[in-house]
Amino acid sequence: MLIRIFLAAIFTLLPTTFASAQDLELEALKAEQKGLKQQAARLVTLLLLNDPEKGGEIAKWAAKCTSPCVLPKEYTGGGNTQQFRATAYLFVISGKELQVKGSDVCNSACTILVDQVSYYGGKTCVGWDMAWGVHTAAEPAPDGSYYLSPDQYRYEAPAIREWIAAQGGMKPGFRYRYVPSELVEQTYGLCPGTTKIESPRP
Repeated sequence: MLIRIFLAAIFTLLPTTFASAQDLELEALKAEQKGLKQQAARLVTLLLLNDPEKGGEIAKWAAKCTSPCVLPKEYTGGGNTQQFRATAYLFVISGKELQVKGSDVCNSACTILVDQVSYYGGKTCVGWDMAWGVHTAAEPAPDGSYYLSPDQYRYEAPAIREWIAAQGGMKPGFRYRYVPSELVEQTYGLCPGTTKIESPRP
């Protein structure tokens, strides 16, 4: 909650225009590289204000959905990590709740989305017994190139990072590791629901 209040206050003080959307994107990437996640969140949000297309279709969906927003299945398999991160910040600032349920998977960028919403003080939860797939990712660097980033270092939830580390880290290449669903539910909270996939374990 304190992080959310802090971000909201900062957003009201920052200018809504930069020299260009490209400048904003570059500054956000630099902040992310340095581990300045709150600064990166502010810059990405300003980027979306200047250039909504940068957030992609998922950000457009987040802007229009009514809370609680159930993530469409087309996004539970993952997507553009930067766009999913931007969408996470939108959820935090708007106060909308993100629910990832009704699907049997949340892979790749979907997992980052949930983790970022939770970290920044937003409202989120996950469905029952979901496959939670994580892998190394190609991240953009400030110079325009890409580098492989182990996902465990991008997760803010200590329990998730520690579990991945205990398995020996990420698998080579882009192969998935699946975090135990019980750990995911304990970390991010179980969504309320009526179907078996969303109900508490017997």
